[in-house]
Amino acid sequence: MMIARLAIGVVCAILVQAATSKPGLLRSEVREIIRPKCGSCHTSSLPTAKPKALTIFDVKRDDWPTTISERQFKAFKGRLNDMSDSLKHEIDVFVKGEIALRRAAGS
Repeated sequence: MMIARLAIGVVCAILVQAATSKPGLLRSEVREIIRPKCGSCHTSSLPTAKPKALTIFDVKRDDWPTTISERQFKAFKGRLNDMSDSLKHEIDVFVKGEIALRRAAGS
């Protein structure tokens, strides 16, 4: 049990380190991955943008994932199920890193 907790702690530390060392890079990469599927509703400069979608996130913003709640991140990942396994993995790492970053900051 002690080893499992230690392992979980190490994984969390790695995710926090990854998220804090290059959150902008990960955010930019994931933004480009999701833009074709999500961009029409979540890009404020487009006429197809939906006000409710923009309250969740706007891909035009550099800090676009900061307005997504943990609950919304789960739905976010669910909407991207039709992507390749490698892209889903990258998004999963990104979401875990964003959540770990928030928890580490105490928000």
